Amino acid sequence: LVGWMNLMQVESSILKGRYWPFEIANNIFDGVFEVAKVVGNIILRKTWITDISSEYSRGLYEICNDGGILLLLSHCKKMERCICLRWERQKMLCSSNPSVALEMYHKLMNISSLIRAIHRHAVLGELMTLVKEQPHWEDVHYAVFLGLDSYFEQELTNIDSARFWRNYMYIAELSALFDAFFIDFREEQLLEVSMCNMKVINLKSRPEGWTPLHLAVKAGNFKLLEKLIHLGADIKAVDALDRNAFHLARKSNIIKVEGTLLANYLNSADLKVLVNQSDVNFMTPLHYAVREGTDAATQTLIQIGAKHSSSTPPFHLAIKMKNLSQIKCFLENDPTVLEEKDTLTGNTALHTTYDLKILRLLLNYVKNEATVNTLNNKAETPLLVQMQQSDALSNIVALIAYGADVNASRDADHFTALHLAVTKQQISYVKALFVFGADSSKVTKSGKTALQIALELEKRNQSDISREIVSCIETYEKRYYLQNFEFLQSSSELMQFDDWCKFTRMLNVKNVIQRFTDDSVMTENLISFDGGGIRGLITIQILMLIEQAVGSGWFKNFQWVAGSSTGCIIAVGLCLGYSLGRMQKLYFQLKDTVFCGTKPYSEEGLESVLKQEFGTREMASVMPRKLIVTATNALTRPAKLKLFRSYPFPHSLQTAEEDMQNDNPPLPIWKVIRSSCAAPYYFPPLDGIYIDGGLMSNNPSLELMTEMNRMNTVMNFQKRKISNIGCFLSLGTGRTRTTEAYAPDFKSSWSIFDKFFHFKEFVTMLYTQCCQTDGCVVDRCRAWCESLGAAYFRLTPEINDLRLDETDDSRLIDACWETIRYFKENQEEIVTVCSFLKEVNALEKYHVLRLEMSTFITELQCSRSCGVSSGHMTIKEPVHRSLKLLISVTKSS
Repeated sequence: LVGWMNLMQVESSILKGRYWPFEIANNIFDGVFEVAKVVGNIILRKTWITDISSEYSRGLYEICNDGGILLLLSHCKKMERCICLRWERQKMLCSSNPSVALEMYHKLMNISSLIRAIHRHAVLGELMTLVKEQPHWEDVHYAVFLGLDSYFEQELTNIDSARFWRNYMYIAELSALFDAFFIDFREEQLLEVSMCNMKVINLKSRPEGWTPLHLAVKAGNFKLLEKLIHLGADIKAVDALDRNAFHLARKSNIIKVEGTLLANYLNSADLKVLVNQSDVNFMTPLHYAVREGTDAATQTLIQIGAKHSSSTPPFHLAIKMKNLSQIKCFLENDPTVLEEKDTLTGNTALHTTYDLKILRLLLNYVKNEATVNTLNNKAETPLLVQMQQSDALSNIVALIAYGADVNASRDADHFTALHLAVTKQQISYVKALFVFGADSSKVTKSGKTALQIALELEKRNQSDISREIVSCIETYEKRYYLQNFEFLQSSSELMQFDDWCKFTRMLNVKNVIQRFTDDSVMTENLISFDGGGIRGLITIQILMLIEQAVGSGWFKNFQWVAGSSTGCIIAVGLCLGYSLGRMQKLYFQLKDTVFCGTKPYSEEGLESVLKQEFGTREMASVMPRKLIVTATNALTRPAKLKLFRSYPFPHSLQTAEEDMQNDNPPLPIWKVIRSSCAAPYYFPPLDGIYIDGGLMSNNPSLELMTEMNRMNTVMNFQKRKISNIGCFLSLGTGRTRTTEAYAPDFKSSWSIFDKFFHFKEFVTMLYTQCCQTDGCVVDRCRAWCESLGAAYFRLTPEINDLRLDETDDSRLIDACWETIRYFKENQEEIVTVCSFLKEVNALEKYHVLRLEMSTFITELQCSRSCGVSSGHMTIKEPVHRSLKLLISVTKSS
């Protein structure tokens, strides 16, 4: 204040015109000096070391100086009634309050031996600050906290007892002017009290109950920790909150050292008990490590033997803290933590995780679908819990993709996920559940279906969302009514050309079905899958609609299979016996692993997924089916089409170029798929050679028919029975509506902007033409099949534009739902396919029945010729199968 007043006087003098340079400079200097001194004193008082100016030092009167703590009284009027405690000319306290000095004396009396061990001014300041903050500690606690190893060497290791000093104090009134106390501290009047080392080393602080060992752990002092353990510190001691040394450790390195040290003094069983001990709040050391966010400490405790189970598992706490590294540490150590339940709610980690990134991390460690469908105390699965949240579509899709049951219901009201979605008026949830095959016929405890609930809400709310949900359910519940090809009308009754074309196609279907009953003719069916990246989900959705109408086992009716890019993943999966549900979930799992980061994407994610799914199996493992996968050999110009085959191709038909391209040794399946999926700008080529097969054959229909006809050429030459095409089913990944565009015209472009515009149109045209799967390709293949008397089917919905690397769950669900809606509203083509497959499936069963019955009759005749009585003959397994097939065929007919 004095300093600022001096500065203000200078300003006032200048304003009044009294400008004396010497006086102004002097006042400025005095003002700055006083301000600096006050600020310095404030800073110094934080450490309880008070520096006194020489002006005031001359007024101090030394009361006692006998080698102990000195009391200095001031005779200066500016520091009236000031008491100063000093130790070896270092000022420790300066106060005008006698009670403060008296209280400090009582404390310093007990720690005088510690003060004697201090030789640095800074440490003394830290001690005085610590004494003020923790007045109830003893000297051993201060020594450990300050890291004074020498104190323990002098006071504990060299003698058999520790010394506690008592004070001799007398108070006298000096004068009416000062009315102050003085304190005399004489060493010869101290009472020495001996205590054993064990008691001193385990002395607990007040009120925390910390022993020196606890403080050493908190401070992270390795050297002192080892010394205390060597001196006999109680390793199992707990503080006032029942926390042991592992609870108090905050750093990973101290936990590691502590665990190593304690392992030398405790057996493994006692160490595990100590690590898993709970405090009054039922928290173990692992809980504290998770709460503090120390990843390495968590890892160390788990390695030592910390368990995860408790009323509130530490793993759940890590999820609540959203610490990804700690969560990963738990999962890598023991994936079964996903099955741990909270004792109060019965929730697992999947029930309480709402963060999408964490949820996907947890799901990556799921080993079986039972984990994803665990029930809590309310009999709710994680999916049912997520359905009650808003804006949780990605979480719902992630859970279903890893095996969550979409038709599971809770016990209280028998509500399924679909009922909850309708009740919450979440149209996106409803679509997602239908995409994954939810059963809309399930009823609640009150006997209501999802449609009935939706109609009630529509009547009550009168909102667009309610009407859309009702429309969505009604569309999904539409059924396919399969056709009977025996009742085709006569071609003479058809007046329109389009009707005549449809009649011709249906007649081909009927003829193909009749051909399957002729044993003299070998008829085989073909199926191909287009490329299109993540749009392969649309293809899978079409197949799921077919399977709902025809039943499982439809794929066994196809002997020739082709796939390009994403289509080869579906083709290989079906050939290996994967279910459509598994394939659909695989796509939703791999999208976030494969399309991660920026383009071009790293091939590591794609390759890891393919290796995990298909292992080291080779193409020959899908035999007896004949599978081809397309790729592009980019080492030449023009580039060459590469076909990976699951069957040996006749050498006589191979050209020199094809012979050079033969794989020797054959590539594993995952590498074949990797080659066909290496789309330029998305993934690098495989081995620098093969890129996406979609560049040359995004719709591999013609390649598959060409391959079959070339094989028939060899069979015909070898006088062997050739195969006729029964039906050809071509599955696309969706087509976009035809839009108007501009023809690139670089000659008429005058400005740079016009040239850029036409160049962009030219690139777009090349890209769309390169990835073309419909149009002339389909027309050629259809015409070829009709010329051979084969049935040709092309199934691909009309959808909005969807990127090849789309990862947004809402857009993917919308695309899949649009596929369902398209084929529910445009049933003609898909009903024909389903009807044909149903007929072929029944004929296949009939054919198997004929073969097995023929075998049975042959065996029966042989047994009679050998004189065996038919009454004693054992009916073999083929007969049982034949009878079952006969019953099923009879029912289907």
